Amino acid sequence: MSWARSSKALSSGSSTSSPPETLQNITTWMLTRDPPVYQWQQNLLKAMKTVAISGDLEILKSMRLSLRQLNWWFDIDGYGKGQLIHLITMHGHLEMVKWMESQGCFPLPPHSSDRTQTQKASSSLTESKEHARSTNSTSANIAHLGEQRLEQGGLFEAPKPHSLLWFSASHGHLHILLWILQTFGERFPLQQGEREEIMKESVKNGHFNVFVWLLDSSETSVFQNGEKLLELTACAICSGSIKMVELLETRTTSKIWKILKRKNFRYWSWALDSLAINDRVEMLDLLVSQGWVLRRNSVLDGAVEASIRNGALKSFSWFDAHYLAYFKDPSFQTSTLLAAISCASMEFVGFLIGAYNLSSHLKTQHPRLLVYTAKNPHLEVARFLKIKGCYVGTSEEREQMLLDAAMAGQLEFLK
Repeated sequence: MSWARSSKALSSGSSTSSPPETLQNITTWMLTRDPPVYQWQQNLLKAMKTVAISGDLEILKSMRLSLRQLNWWFDIDGYGKGQLIHLITMHGHLEMVKWMESQGCFPLPPHSSDRTQTQKASSSLTESKEHARSTNSTSANIAHLGEQRLEQGGLFEAPKPHSLLWFSASHGHLHILLWILQTFGERFPLQQGEREEIMKESVKNGHFNVFVWLLDSSETSVFQNGEKLLELTACAICSGSIKMVELLETRTTSKIWKILKRKNFRYWSWALDSLAINDRVEMLDLLVSQGWVLRRNSVLDGAVEASIRNGALKSFSWFDAHYLAYFKDPSFQTSTLLAAISCASMEFVGFLIGAYNLSSHLKTQHPRLLVYTAKNPHLEVARFLKIKGCYVGTSEEREQMLLDAAMAGQLEFLK
């Protein structure tokens, strides 16, 4: 369903009209956002997301949205589908979360035996389906999809990104996590497996307050299973926080060297890629001090490639300094340059050319190099190569380059 159609569906006869002066206040508020929201009543999804991020409860109330609108599913950047309350939780606005709960916009566990609360949480679905039956089959399908997602996105389904506990823990909002547990925890106690899942999220994102509270409030020893503890250690490495690693080793039996001794540990690649992408070289230094020996393998190759794809020059330079034999390989230098030209900044490309004396490649691979820049958002890379004499060799290559640029939305490149 397109953005325009979904906004129209949300707007159509389902909210209470606000007084003209209130509508004007909302309009003024929307226009002062960065970026501004124009014609917010016709772009209701965008307006709702803007209000949720800001935490302005009075504006949300004055919009007089219906229960169906408040419970609508939409895309949350980087997290897939979610509802308004998930976005509000993600940004830590407790008073707004409480208000949403008072309106019946609170997803309860699928196994809930509390029929009153379950009915309250799912009443929007009934309204949505009734509206769908009176309109068309497309809306009916959307309503059915919303029902499935509510059933799958329960309050304590921690591994699922739709969980409110997951959002509060992963973003370090202990005050919201505590309120959820205090409000619903007696009827729906937090199970040990669920505690472990949200604990991993807090560790991975470096949220000490959430992690320590979960440790202190646990009645049993956390992560007695050795494999699970290794996974938690990988999460601590992934955070890039030495303080988090030290805290974990102090409060549990976690040790970094245990991961370093394991071969083909499935979370090692994920943790190393995260460090490379986010330029967390201090953690890379810690790993070396703990006995990590850099040897060429698929995991290390993947981390180096991840730093290139994401333009992480700091971590790439670290790998260059610690992994020298690999970087002397001419085939690697060529593939690295091509990868950088396709996605990295001019600073990154310039570093490669200077560090490895790759200026000769600019003369020997003219057709290939310029073609690779079609999807690169850093237009200065293409301009630099053109100045250096790079060109497109054939009409087929030119057509492919233009097609790649169009698919990537590179309007300036096409010009």
